[in-house]
Amino acid sequence: MKKLYSVYVLNILVTTLFSGCFISKSTFESKGTEKKLTLLYFPNWTIFESAKIASFIKLEKNAGPTIVLIKHCQIIPPKYISTDTSKTVELTIKILELSNINGILLSSNLLNLGECFTEAVKKSNISWLGANVINKKTRQYVGQEYVIYNSSGLGIAVLGVSFDTINKNVQYRDPDFIILKLLPILKNRSDFQCLIANTDDTLNYPFDIILGAPSKNPLLANMFPVDKAHKIIISFDTTNKSFSINTQPINYSTVSEDQEIMNLKEEIATKYLVKQE
Repeated sequence: MKKLYSVYVLNILVTTLFSGCFISKSTFESKGTEKKLTLLYFPNWTIFESAKIASFIKLEKNAGPTIVLIKHCQIIPPKYISTDTSKTVELTIKILELSNINGILLSSNLLNLGECFTEAVKKSNISWLGANVINKKTRQYVGQEYVIYNSSGLGIAVLGVSFDTINKNVQYRDPDFIILKLLPILKNRSDFQCLIANTDDTLNYPFDIILGAPSKNPLLANMFPVDKAHKIIISFDTTNKSFSINTQPINYSTVSEDQEIMNLKEEIATKYLVKQE
């Protein structure tokens, strides 16, 4: 019965929302203008690449309005252990903040770090996205259900949902239920809606962009390889009340490393990380 209900609600959403899904609620009042916004999407972020990524982000944000999203963030790199997890988490989050990261999906590897991570999240100025992730002890959301960025006079909503729902530290609400519940709210409050998730399953929700998962919806430009970093340029035509999307792979290999990030990376590597044999 639950599955049939979800399919029924989704069909209603698709029919209703596609009939005017490109029409803004408030920002298309001016005539003959175009507004642009850039999304930088990194499927994997590591400490080792952080200094170059930070420099690349700085260049993009200096060039124009930019939102940076990460699907999978490695606080402790693979094949390493931390001698002081709390300190490693603190310094790594500092790197992320200095790098001007906007939103990060709450993936299982982060939640495995336990209370030292969930406490650090509360103090962080980054949006940790997990609309269906609840702390078992406090019964409160670990991060944020969604965030709406206001840039260039446009409201960009980002919903983060975890499909990797096995973790002893948290409780997960059904991802399908959460998406169907929140999508109409986001449509009402923003001009553009983005879903970031972590699943190999092909999703079929009427978002303008789906990141971190394949999508079967042929009407939307959201078929991004889930394992590739992308620069996504969103152009809003305020005359025709529509938008277009242009994507290109991100290449930061030739960018110089940010020195402040380099220093923090070195501190973590030399003081708190030990490579396992």
